[in-house]
Amino acid sequence: MLKCHVILIDLLKAIWLKAFRHCARTISRVLVDLVELLVLAARSRNALVAENLFLRKQLAMFQERNVRSHHARDSDR
Repeated sequence: MLKCHVILIDLLKAIWLKAFRHCARTISRVLVDLVELLVLAARSRNALVAENLFLRKQLAMFQERNVRSHHARDSDR
């Protein structure tokens, strides 16, 4: 009987630890995304214009070469 309780307690600890790690990982990713958002929001207008120009040229190149774009993964969205 005592052995079953010990196994159950160990199992619950393992489940709790896994859930805690998952929460910690999620919180850290959200914080990284928040920092990236702040950095992007603080960029100058010239940097934004330059990035748009680069992306337009890249898109034109892909369209000219008939390059098919890759499907977006969940992590890309």
